[in-house]
Amino acid sequence: MLRLGLPVSFRGRASAVARMASDSAASSAVAVAERRSVYHRARGASAPPVPPVSSAARSEVPAGRAPFQRNREDRLHYFLTQFPSYSGHEQIFSRIRSFIYQETKEPVRRVNEFVQQRHHPLLLPMLNPDARPDGWRAHVLAAETRTGSSLAHIQMFLTRENPGLIYSINLVRDPAITEYAAHAHLYRYFSGGKQGRFSGETSSLPSVRVAMTFPPTTPAVTNG
Repeated sequence: MLRLGLPVSFRGRASAVARMASDSAASSAVAVAERRSVYHRARGASAPPVPPVSSAARSEVPAGRAPFQRNREDRLHYFLTQFPSYSGHEQIFSRIRSFIYQETKEPVRRVNEFVQQRHHPLLLPMLNPDARPDGWRAHVLAAETRTGSSLAHIQMFLTRENPGLIYSINLVRDPAITEYAAHAHLYRYFSGGKQGRFSGETSSLPSVRVAMTFPPTTPAVTNG
């Protein structure tokens, strides 16, 4: 199960489970240069940028919006920037492309086919239910491949007062996918407000595999 480390502080003690998982699991972090995916270039679209990532890199913090209501292609674009071996034109992406660009008479069913609410933490320290950001606020984006599928995850407006909802987007289902890999970024707001043109800074997050049983996801939309 994907779990993310975090280069910022939390209130509350990390649980023993989280400490053991952090000590025993291999982690990795990847810096990603700003670019448009091949998929967006071919469409002639101006894709949302993925900024250069480092411990001090600055970027525009994404605007807060429901991930399944507006700009659904942002999640696909993020995945493609993290996994550049894909262009987005492959047949395996045909279902998610249809979801993004085609209207439907059954929007609730269609959304729930791809978007699920995740009921366990995306960030490793928050395996401790008392852990909360120590005054900072941020968004989290992650992308992963696992056996048989590719997913994107998003957690918006994580703050001390609000742990934020977490959504998982099922981008691809394909039995040919056998490799596990994950990449993630934290979009953290500056504590004192905007600095010049920038609202915050971006940092890469290490990914950690945790061998635990977690609650299943549920439909993102529960009514029409």
